[in-house]
Amino acid sequence: MNNVLLVGRDPNFAWALQKVLGGLGLNVDHVYTVSEAEQRKAHLGYKTFILDSLRCEDMEMFLMGKGTGDKVIIFDVPTPASSFDGVIVLSKAEPLQSMIRSLKEHLL
Repeated sequence: MNNVLLVGRDPNFAWALQKVLGGLGLNVDHVYTVSEAEQRKAHLGYKTFILDSLRCEDMEMFLMGKGTGDKVIIFDVPTPASSFDGVIVLSKAEPLQSMIRSLKEHLL
């Protein structure tokens, strides 16, 4: 589980996650849209995803196509996505060290 696909519109958050998680030995690729994520997933076989501040309908569409065994971490979710199996919900409002600790716990 060294490859993580980040789906989100914030390039600054993507860059920061790539740096932090890269330091933990994880490769984080970034796409902006769910359709890009679906294409990458189909061709490259990602099993771990981070969704960042997606619109409700995009997030729900992605989660409906979530495969068995896929791990999904969602930041700043506006709807109760935790009802989907294998979904972890985190907040960007957490202190940075706490957020990093939570990511380590769920990704390593």
